[in-house]
Amino acid sequence: MHPPSHGRTSTVTSGRPRRTGAGFCARAWADASRLVEAIVHHPFNVSLAEGSLPRDTFEHYLAQDSSYLDAFARALSAAAVLSPTRKDAAVWSTAARDTLLVERELHDRWLSGVPDIEPSPTCLAYSSWLESTALRGRYDVLCAAVLPCFWVYEHVGRSLLARCGDLGEHPYGEWLATYSSEEFSALAQAARDATERAASEGTSSSIAEMGRAFERATELEWLFWDAAWRRETWPTAAWRSPVTP
Repeated sequence: MHPPSHGRTSTVTSGRPRRTGAGFCARAWADASRLVEAIVHHPFNVSLAEGSLPRDTFEHYLAQDSSYLDAFARALSAAAVLSPTRKDAAVWSTAARDTLLVERELHDRWLSGVPDIEPSPTCLAYSSWLESTALRGRYDVLCAAVLPCFWVYEHVGRSLLARCGDLGEHPYGEWLATYSSEEFSALAQAARDATERAASEGTSSSIAEMGRAFERATELEWLFWDAAWRRETWPTAAWRSPVTP
């Protein structure tokens, strides 16, 4: 769910996550470490690295991610508006632009000819939670809420690349190259730096709230991959009233 690198190769060879000293980000990452490793070892990502993930399952994931991106971009735009400095506003506004324009390029190539599907319950839950967090107007908490979307993907991309090595013939090589690239790592680092600056101005109470937002977003990341693996739909769909033309 992030801006892609346009090559199918990467110089990254390690699955180790990048951290930021002993500040808020390092503590939040350590607190969420079991969730992060559960994501890396989820059957969806194991199969993705092996190249054995069914194409229709991957397309289902991308279609859900495409829906999620709209909410994510709105949350990033809100962070840009709430930013206390032009430097941080530039970080989030650039990320929002790339999410809407550059990332769509990757999705559109994969989903050409694939019928639209409605957002799954998990996709709707994650999207709605991000938007409600943005509407609260708390810049520091919003930073913590959007950060896992960058950091977890960076870590997953690097970890999966370390397992599969050469991407030349890999069926999902472009996706793996995107999230293991130095370009994406730079974007994730910029998001970490902006979040660290937000935390540096906080109280113990506000930093604790940031930590809870970071952990909840990481939980939702796991749920998103799990929903894609199960190809989640609405179990209540059969009981809906007919749609009026």
